Amino acid sequence: MGNQDIYVGLDIGTTSIKVIVAEYVQGQMNIIGVGSQRSEGLSRGVIVDIDKAAAAIRAAVNQAEEKASIKIDRVVAGVPANMLKIEQVTGMIAVGDQSKEITDADVKNVAAAAWSGTCRRNARFLASHRRNSSSTGLMTLRIPAA
Repeated sequence: MGNQDIYVGLDIGTTSIKVIVAEYVQGQMNIIGVGSQRSEGLSRGVIVDIDKAAAAIRAAVNQAEEKASIKIDRVVAGVPANMLKIEQVTGMIAVGDQSKEITDADVKNVAAAAWSGTCRRNARFLASHRRNSSSTGLMTLRIPAA
């Protein structure tokens, strides 16, 4: 997409899959493209056939791309809360800097340590939230696992 002012939303529903493309111009969101496809591979909100669901999503995205005259490479997708499992995990690393300042690299390292200790089959890392840190250089991250 390249343009920071383009936003794409994806809704994967039981009956239909919808894509909306909006452009933020002068304080306003303008719809510049939409795509809609009958859902395939879903049953009661659950993906039961990943190949059919992926094909339907691709078709809806292609429609939106054509109407908006852009290439879509990122979307914001809604995920039903009942499909998520959020669990708190803890990762610890030593902070080497004398100032005990936690850097972006430290955050990445502690997230990797937390995730590696809880890695489950079919679980995917979605996001983390820095919950706290202390002067001892310990940090806790919340890592949802689906």
